[in-house]
Amino acid sequence: MGFFSGHFAPYNCSYLLTAKAVRKPPYCTYNNPLVIITQPGAKCPLNVLYEGKGSCIMAVTVERLTCPGCGFPIEVGAKECPAGHPITISTFNSVNDMPLPLVNRYANSYRKDLSGNPDDRETNQAIGICYLKLKIYDKAIAAFEKAVEDNFDNSETFFYAAICRLRGKKAFLSTRPDIDKALEYLDAAIMIEPKGIYYYFLAYIKYDFFERKYLNTSPNYQECIRDAKAAGLSHYDIQQLYDILNVDIPAVLRI
Repeated sequence: MGFFSGHFAPYNCSYLLTAKAVRKPPYCTYNNPLVIITQPGAKCPLNVLYEGKGSCIMAVTVERLTCPGCGFPIEVGAKECPAGHPITISTFNSVNDMPLPLVNRYANSYRKDLSGNPDDRETNQAIGICYLKLKIYDKAIAAFEKAVEDNFDNSETFFYAAICRLRGKKAFLSTRPDIDKALEYLDAAIMIEPKGIYYYFLAYIKYDFFERKYLNTSPNYQECIRDAKAAGLSHYDIQQLYDILNVDIPAVLRI
């Protein structure tokens, strides 16, 4: 994730910390080279820290890994901080019951990360989920558009991108370009992983936008419902979808 960004470390160091070089080219004051650590938290080859005057530590600003939500120090590879907050937001479940001020703190942290690496796919997805929870749909759309670029393996990214296109209102009230984009994202999600909830969301759009406006579409919403049931669908998934969409369940789609 972006909050692990900055993989410069002093050559003579064993810190399991991120560090950002403050001199370019990457040499310390005493001309000792800095190495680029390819994995966040990896140790320097010498595995030794020199703290005396003139050591390489003078050439870097070391930052401890912290929770993007509350700032608690965390260990490399931790999934939760000591306060119980998730380190990585990858699905809406991570923020579903989270207080909005805390979600906003996550978003602020991710914004800082993206200022240095604006194309990071995982960070764009994380901030997109935050914006979706905060109902800031235009920013969520922009983030997910970044996250879907060259994405061939994460179906949920396309699913969330499709949800954002309805902008917290009924599909019936959406513009045709937004509906077409949502359908494009859902088709991509289904191609990657044909989940029942994706077919069900497709059924909702086919009913609320097309059926209610007497527009022809194929497959129609009844066919999408059949596909959703065949793929596997839970009432929890359905309820969560409508909670995120911020709309009521149409009577004909209650299953």
